Amino acid sequence: MFIKSFKVFESELQLESIVNKYLQESRYNIQKSTGNCAFFAKDFFEWSKNNNIDCKLYYLKQDYTGQSEVEDHIVPVVNNKIIDFVWTPEGVSRRVRQNNPEAVTLQTNPHITDIVEFKNEYEKWGYFTIEEITYEEAFGKNGKCLTIEYPDVK
Repeated sequence: MFIKSFKVFESELQLESIVNKYLQESRYNIQKSTGNCAFFAKDFFEWSKNNNIDCKLYYLKQDYTGQSEVEDHIVPVVNNKIIDFVWTPEGVSRRVRQNNPEAVTLQTNPHITDIVEFKNEYEKWGYFTIEEITYEEAFGKNGKCLTIEYPDVK
């Protein structure tokens, strides 16, 4: 039987509190949105910076050889925990979520994964590589994540 240490439990509780605060304070109406990973990563990162929360960005490279449409993924990370606002049991790609009736609800219940568990959660969908990237590398003029669709403003 595995019992979590109080420190781990406290860290998870703190992260849950941070995420809930973000969901309440976001200037966008994300409660029923199907926003993409780039939107959530950018918005959460900027919100974290404004709230003095140490947040990093990680880029997940999808590698399905021969697949016509490869869809990379970006997530915010706080306290070495991946916060994935678009994670579903079927996958994180837009193609998968568009065919998932529960995807709308899952937008506000992010999937939190310890970064060391990355492979267990993402390899099944073709994400074998994860790397930390800067905000500029992700969202700058020539960034990797320029396809951002913002939900309606509250």
